[in-house]
Amino acid sequence: MCLSSLRIDLVRDAQTAVSIPIPRIIRTYYPGFDIWFDRTVLPSLGKGRAILLARINGELAGFCVLKRNPSERKICTLYVYEGFRSRGVGSTLVEYALKSLDERFPLVTVPEELLPMYEGFFRRFDFRLSGSRVGLYRVGKREFFFNGTLA
Repeated sequence: MCLSSLRIDLVRDAQTAVSIPIPRIIRTYYPGFDIWFDRTVLPSLGKGRAILLARINGELAGFCVLKRNPSERKICTLYVYEGFRSRGVGSTLVEYALKSLDERFPLVTVPEELLPMYEGFFRRFDFRLSGSRVGLYRVGKREFFFNGTLA
């Protein structure tokens, strides 16, 4: 992939946000995702929340949901669609997220099953494990926190 063909757009309107295809796998790890997205993210776009869209040659390659308020700066969701992985999309989304949040070490959480997949990624950005909690999003499953804890 030529990085010059990768474009990041900042979404602050619900009309654009609802058109993002949410992969089923996100709902596997976060069963309440749709309710959270509809009731929390959409109403607060442009007022503490934003979405970054990554496009390669106009095709949606990934997205990132951000939260920025006085008490918390968080990368809430980061997803790169199959076919675009290992091409710098996730790293570019995180770099833009850090700028948008004006925070070098935002809060990030990851489910236990995905921790091995993200460890190298977190090392690259120097994100530090700061704790974990069982049952936060799914019964009996551990969610790991990096760079802080949930507000």
